Amino acid sequence: ALQQVCKTSLVGGSRRKFEASWFFSCFRVLSVFCRTMGLSQRTSSWSVEQVLKWVQEQHPEHMSTLQKAIIKHDISGRALLRLKEYHLELLGVEDEEHQQEILQDLLLLRIEEEINELCDICAGRNAK
Repeated sequence: ALQQVCKTSLVGGSRRKFEASWFFSCFRVLSVFCRTMGLSQRTSSWSVEQVLKWVQEQHPEHMSTLQKAIIKHDISGRALLRLKEYHLELLGVEDEEHQQEILQDLLLLRIEEEINELCDICAGRNAK
């Protein structure tokens, strides 16, 4: 929906007018999205226990491998968002295909985190 609104703003007007129209259209859609989604707690504020729960839900086949490493290295949500391929290998996920599956889910968490940050910005501007 956000992409469609931004594309439809392309019609007519000067470049500056288009940019303002595009920005406010996207801003409105994002504001509505944030209000209706009721986004849950941010990944960056997850505890080690919440990270373990996420691994159990998303990648139960890796729980035995990752559980000890997550606890040993105190991997919170903030650290989880920063994990890269070589970290997963160090944590015991050696199969490249499994690494890619986890990395895709981590990318989704990063995107959700970015959306949450944008929602905060929208909420702050709407309050002024």
